[in-house]
Amino acid sequence: MALPWQLVVLGVVWGPGCCSVGTVPSPDCSEFLFGGRPPAGLEHPTLRYVCQRLNGRVRFLTLYDPVARIPVYSAYRFHRSDGLKRADAAWMYEPQLSDVSESGEMQPIPPEGLMGRVEAMQAVLEDYSDSVGFVRGQLNPDEHQSDPEDKAATYTLTNVVPQDAGFTGPWARQNHRVRQRLNNYCRGPAHIVTGVTTSGLAVHRAGLPRVAVPTYLWSAYCCPEFDRNAPPEERARLPAFAARGQNRPGAPVSELHLAALQDFLRSATYVPHSFQIFLQDCFPGVPRGAATVVEDFNHVERCKDSLYMGTPPRGFIDYRLKRICQRYADRPRYVTLYDPQKRIPVYSAYTFKKTEGDRRVDYPWMYEPQLAEVDGNGNMMPFPQGYLHMKFEDSQAVLDDYSDVVLYERGHLNPDQHQSDPHDRAATYTLTNVVPEIREFNIGPWQQHEERIRIRLNNYCRGSAYIVTGVTTAGHVIRRNNQDRVGIPEDVWTAYCCTEYDRNAPPDVRIRFPAHAALAKNAKEANAVHELTVLDLETYLKGKMDVDQNFQIFYDNCVSPSPLPQYLHHTI
Repeated sequence: MALPWQLVVLGVVWGPGCCSVGTVPSPDCSEFLFGGRPPAGLEHPTLRYVCQRLNGRVRFLTLYDPVARIPVYSAYRFHRSDGLKRADAAWMYEPQLSDVSESGEMQPIPPEGLMGRVEAMQAVLEDYSDSVGFVRGQLNPDEHQSDPEDKAATYTLTNVVPQDAGFTGPWARQNHRVRQRLNNYCRGPAHIVTGVTTSGLAVHRAGLPRVAVPTYLWSAYCCPEFDRNAPPEERARLPAFAARGQNRPGAPVSELHLAALQDFLRSATYVPHSFQIFLQDCFPGVPRGAATVVEDFNHVERCKDSLYMGTPPRGFIDYRLKRICQRYADRPRYVTLYDPQKRIPVYSAYTFKKTEGDRRVDYPWMYEPQLAEVDGNGNMMPFPQGYLHMKFEDSQAVLDDYSDVVLYERGHLNPDQHQSDPHDRAATYTLTNVVPEIREFNIGPWQQHEERIRIRLNNYCRGSAYIVTGVTTAGHVIRRNNQDRVGIPEDVWTAYCCTEYDRNAPPDVRIRFPAHAALAKNAKEANAVHELTVLDLETYLKGKMDVDQNFQIFYDNCVSPSPLPQYLHHTI
């Protein structure tokens, strides 16, 4: 299928220090591409990549259409700036589009008599001078650059398109908005790609169509290292976000998710389904784990060490439940038994780490691709932006399930304040580890109990402490788009096992070792947390969960594998 940009073929071959135009991007310009990769899906043999050079340095990258005589897009690095425009820069052109120059650099517009040699392949000033209602609109705007020469390099006709004079205001305000956002909240490199769509309209000169007029302008940025304490409305637009606007007088500019822009461009142009602006949608820099769906937990690499005696709770009947070894940063972190029909965990099992109990709020939420067989590499992944979650939302909860529910919070089963290592904490922020908890219960009785257990195990557990936290359900669900989406717990329960503990602990604490449990209703009222023995909890759960009579949370009921001498039994 033909692209909306129909081009002529130019034979250009890269040579050492030679050319700035070719059918593939010059390696010299890879710094302007996130991950070193240009937008995927535009690999047409007649499109020309222009590595924009000025005064001996590369400045940005443009994909250019020599027939339409406009750029398809320009890709550049954003640099913090005060937003001032450079008014004294001379307009330039790219000689190599016409094989006129071997310098590899953009050049000032030549005297009028020489322009005939280059205007066949690119726009010239005369194309804009007589056009009524259009101005030269930069795709890489000079106000997104700080160095004077970087600013000057944006004044090449290979970086501009005919922009409706009545649309310059809305688009300039969007450029200003992005400049302020990245100035204030981007903490690392920011890559921007700005492009156009066309529909056959053109600026005419001497009765001939000369320069294609864009139908839409679009732009997207990528900044993986950003301030996670930014205001919520700004944080929601990082690490990547996008915008588009129709090139007509007074048209608004809409900000939208990167995925939504890509979907729009797939429908508005002839780009293939594989079209992607940024490598992996701007997420490769986020640490990944391997949250692996496994047959069993009988190996260290399958999270065996998260379980007391390497043994998971036994007695679950439902064969549809999924065993997840939650891995992060190349290490197993904890275990989850997941119900893909209710889209909540049945339980998470983890080892408690001594901690001060502070909570982290700057981790991205993640999901488990393998539950939907979307990704075979086993990686726990940060949530994609926009609509990509539709690929896996049948098998698990997504952020949209929680976004419009006022009553419920995302309640961790393995809470981050029971972990000390930053990676252990980050791994708890997956929706396969959370359930909908009534807000008053989540921030009240249950949070207080998590803190109570943290203090108890910090002070009196002398060895490893194993915790299993789970839920029961009674048929209530969160609905979205008139569909049942996420099971709502009726009860939340937890149990810990620590066989090496301080036997000089106060009596009211010592009776809660080596194992103890708790149970509470997930309710706005009557939600007190009741502590009880593990055996009593198991008896209760046998009547509330799909388990058999052999149901047991801890192997051998958390009896130490090295029993105390008989004369010390009275101390237990």
